[in-house]
Order: sequence, then structure tokens, then C-alpha cells
Amino acid sequence: MTRNQYPRRRNGSEYYSRGRKPFVVDPGGKERYAQDKIGNEMYPKRKLKQFARDKYFQEYYARDSKNNEFYPIKKRYSVVIQTKDGYKLAKWADGLQRYPTDVKGNEYYLTQNGEPILIYQEDGKPYFAKNKRGISQIPWNALQEYVSEAESHVEAKDALGNQVFLNRNEIPKSSANSVCRCLCEIMTICPSVGYLFANTLLR
Repeated sequence: MTRNQYPRRRNGSEYYSRGRKPFVVDPGGKERYAQDKIGNEMYPKRKLKQFARDKYFQEYYARDSKNNEFYPIKKRYSVVIQTKDGYKLAKWADGLQRYPTDVKGNEYYLTQNGEPILIYQEDGKPYFAKNKRGISQIPWNALQEYVSEAESHVEAKDALGNQVFLNRNEIPKSSANSVCRCLCEIMTICPSVGYLFANTLLR
């Protein structure tokens, strides 16, 4: 095997060799990720070096077959590239940044100087992180700016434990009534347990 090639399985997928440096280098001096048979790049497993580096020695994210960058998951949470200027977020194929997620697919906020890092769309409006049910999670410091009626939102926590607010109207009504009944009973018996239970259900 030459230095710019990965070994392949019978189905055509590349894979990382054991006992070798994780990445091969292309003719331009860029480390590249191994790919599966349909072109999805893959992160190396059980390797200390998670990210490949470009020809300028800068770390970059792997991409799927549709050209979307994605985060590796380690210990249930996304691993995010950090530079001297802060976090470097992954991007969708259209150029929009994407939030990191936990292993269940819940997006969450990274913080810098005590403030959440928000992602903005092309029109300048913020895109709020969503939980796995698709419910937007408005960060703790943006409620007054982006919500006209605060009472229409309920307090919760994102996957990383940050305080967020969810729109009551986005919570499925079919499950909301049964959840409320159960939660009320728990809150009556033990308020602290009820609060933790509520946040678990809303994730």
C-alpha cells in the first residue's frame, strides 16, 4: 500500500489499518479520511488523532456523500474542532453551520465567554438548536429578544445542560396531557425529582 491509499474491503469500502498513522496523504499534502463504498468519509476509531489536517496543517471535518460536514461522536457528545479563535463548527453542504449533537441527535449550544454560540441563516435570523423531536430550543439569554410572550414557553435544558426555553405549541399535544398529569403527581411528592423528570422528557 502506498502512502496515499487505504486498504479496501471486498465491498469497496476503505478502512484504517491498525498500528499505522491513521490518515494517508494525497499528492497535494492533505491528509484524507477513509471512505465507505458510497463515498461517506469516516472518522478513525480508537485513535487519539480524531481529525485529518489539510495541506496548511489545519484540522477539518469529514463529509458524507452529500458533502455535509459532520462531527465525530465520543463519550455521547460531538467532538468539535477548536482553534486559537474558538470553536470551528461543521457546515451543511449549503454552507450553513450546524450545531453539535449528542448521541441521540439532540442539538445543543456551545458557549464562549458565558454566552451561547448562535448560528445565523443567510437572512441574518438565528437558527436555534433543536432537540431530537425537532422542537426549537431558545437559549437563556435570547428569550426576551425573540419571544414576545415569555409565558408561552416552558423552561428546560439542552443536551449539555444549558438553560433553554421551548414553545408550548411545539410540544405534541397527544403526549403533553399525559406528561402533565404524571409530572404534577411527581411534583406534589418530590419537586426536585419532578424538575429533573421534566427535562428528561423534553430532550
